[in-house]
Amino acid sequence: MRRSPSLVLMLMLLFAQAFAQTARNAASAPAGAREIAIGQQYPTGSAVQLANSGVSFQLPPDWLGAMPQGAGAFVLGSNSKAGVGLVIMRGKATLQEAEALLNTPQDLGDGVVMMPDGAPVRSANTLKLNYTSGGYVGRAIAVIGKPGNGVVYFFGGPADQAAYFEGVLNQLVGSTVFFPPQSGPELQRWQELLVGTMLKRMSSYYSGGLDGAYVGGSSEESLHLCSDGSYAYSSNNNMSVDGGFSTGYNASAYSDDSSEDVGRWRVEMIGNEVNLVLESAKSGETSYHPISMNGEGHTIVDGKRAYRVPSDRCR
Repeated sequence: MRRSPSLVLMLMLLFAQAFAQTARNAASAPAGAREIAIGQQYPTGSAVQLANSGVSFQLPPDWLGAMPQGAGAFVLGSNSKAGVGLVIMRGKATLQEAEALLNTPQDLGDGVVMMPDGAPVRSANTLKLNYTSGGYVGRAIAVIGKPGNGVVYFFGGPADQAAYFEGVLNQLVGSTVFFPPQSGPELQRWQELLVGTMLKRMSSYYSGGLDGAYVGGSSEESLHLCSDGSYAYSSNNNMSVDGGFSTGYNASAYSDDSSEDVGRWRVEMIGNEVNLVLESAKSGETSYHPISMNGEGHTIVDGKRAYRVPSDRCR
């Protein structure tokens, strides 16, 4: 059956519109976008940005957004639609890193854990992935910009809203503008604080009885951050056990476990958090470690104190 010219034209227009929803790249931050502030709520239709990530986007209809304190993601919620949305912006990103982030179970809290459903679908600069969890579904897309930055959009909720979530993701991608990330004073401060230093953690424990029985151990981690962007990591854990004399014999055991790694390091803002980013030369994996300073001036990495001293390994 032959299609009429009007139908062919309509299909061509639909085809063009389907691929028009792509992110844009710009030489500078778009005018009118509001810089995301921690704890500030943004209404439907707001154009927002994170300058340190070089990403701007517009909130879709019916959805409000905010960046909670201590969060690494911009959270979307609605008073009229079921579900939740997340936006993760990064000043440096690759599709490989995005796949490592997305192709794992996603814990949304309240006992809802989204499991990847099928293989990721990749294009030149995007990666899409679906999730399921009982009566819930999730949809995610990662987009990489020309400056080398990226954004991940995720929506999850009731399974019957799957098509709606895909439409919202399409709107978000269509509103996205990538521009060169603008390094702020906080990143510069941490770069200066960390270069040429060693971050070190040490811990030990001991428990003994009157009969001479005991168990004890210690652990030590060292991370050297050199000025050429390289790092060297080492860890050592040991444990010793002695059964004492009440057992009728003196049984003891000792174990030692150590590991080393090398690679490249940098500091990066993820949401409102400064992160120490480690790219392992051995495994090829990239890990992100929130780093901050408490009120006493102690360096906190992954929520635990680390001693920051001059490195005796970096030259």
